[in-house]
Amino acid sequence: GINGFGISVKNIRELAAEKGLATAVLSTEATTGATPSGFTVHNVSRQNKDEIAAAQQELTDSGSITYLKGDMPGEHDLLSETKTALTAISSGTDGFFAMIEEAYIDKACDISYGSGYTKNHIAMFVSRFDEAIKYAATFCASRPGTVLIVTADHETGALSAAGEVTNNGKHTDLQVPVYAMGYGTEIFNGTVCDNSDIARFMASVYGESSFGGDYSNMN
Repeated sequence: GINGFGISVKNIRELAAEKGLATAVLSTEATTGATPSGFTVHNVSRQNKDEIAAAQQELTDSGSITYLKGDMPGEHDLLSETKTALTAISSGTDGFFAMIEEAYIDKACDISYGSGYTKNHIAMFVSRFDEAIKYAATFCASRPGTVLIVTADHETGALSAAGEVTNNGKHTDLQVPVYAMGYGTEIFNGTVCDNSDIARFMASVYGESSFGGDYSNMN
């Protein structure tokens, strides 16, 4: 939540909360992990877990975050929490925002974690995420005006079709897919975009025509 110039940058969950909408952040890893932290707080280091946890607690206490959940080890935990969270934030509101992450696909592909994960684990984590996506897609399809975007923050391991890690388990610069459904998402069809474009599109769903900023020329 802080860019390379030391400036706090508003995230899309904050934008939704400022508009009075319910928000949820879920991850199969701890809520102080990089992705859930990036959607909740502003801190100079992902390693400052106590500070991040304290800031997240303040946000939940104030109602800025409606539903926050992490550490989901079970095979069907992500699906169950997805159902619970979407029900909680969509009941009686004019809109909502949810970020739902399956963190262990990355962990299983990255051998530097030393976890001993195999391609069977990778398949299980992908299947677990797929369960949540299926439910979210049905949920969104039954609610006109709701947008669903499925993507990744990076690729890990150059995974082959046979499920083998071919790049020593490291993050790569390979492009990742963007799947989207809902009004306006046709802008992603057949294009290559920067992930900041995805955030700007999400902001447009909330009626914001200008979101983020260009700091490339700052000294």
